[in-house]
Amino acid sequence: MDDDDLSQNAILNLMKAYSEYSCSAQFFDVNSASAEINKIKPDLIFLDVEMPYINGFELVKYLDKSVYVIIITSHRGYAADSYEHQVSDFITKPIRQERLMQVLSRYNEKRGEQQGKLNTLTNTIPTYRETDYFFVYNNKNGNIPFKLYKKDICSIEKNGNTIDLFTDLNKKYYRDDTIKGIIDELNPKHFALINRATIINLTKANWENENLVEMKNGKSYKVSGSFYKKI
Repeated sequence: MDDDDLSQNAILNLMKAYSEYSCSAQFFDVNSASAEINKIKPDLIFLDVEMPYINGFELVKYLDKSVYVIIITSHRGYAADSYEHQVSDFITKPIRQERLMQVLSRYNEKRGEQQGKLNTLTNTIPTYRETDYFFVYNNKNGNIPFKLYKKDICSIEKNGNTIDLFTDLNKKYYRDDTIKGIIDELNPKHFALINRATIINLTKANWENENLVEMKNGKSYKVSGSFYKKI
């Protein structure tokens, strides 16, 4: 994202050397970008600092922390500010192919590390026992509990004073309990608390990145960084 056509074209031309990347969108001001970026969910953003109305650093505050932001600017003085704003990398204009290659190499290395951790989570989960189940209700006013096997649970959410349990097909069941009470009864190798109100079944999770997980039942959840480190 840059307010200068020539700079944007320069980046696009240099990126043609890397066929594994594609451009999802181009923006010339922060206002236009902020409304669309979180919908597009890019992995990587090239961002100029000096933009009309609002500078690029202001946009960084509202981006998902998993987005890799590369600042591009003519002013070397912004390098220190980049680290303060938790920007991933920094390139000064005019952009050289060698420098771009270095930055992309670091991005690929970080992405590989993250994916390796996510793959480890998926591949080290043991099997269930048939005796693993909860007693639940099929509606909030139900008075006849029945067994819901834990292996069939996809995700669990706190909902006021009750707990909602969702299956693979997104069928909902209820239990009078707390998140702490539920997580204490679950095998930590099968289930994980990903924020204060949500538990997921790790065997049914597709990790988009360390901040977002999509479940087999179609639900998506944001992952708190402090909880992710414990998984």
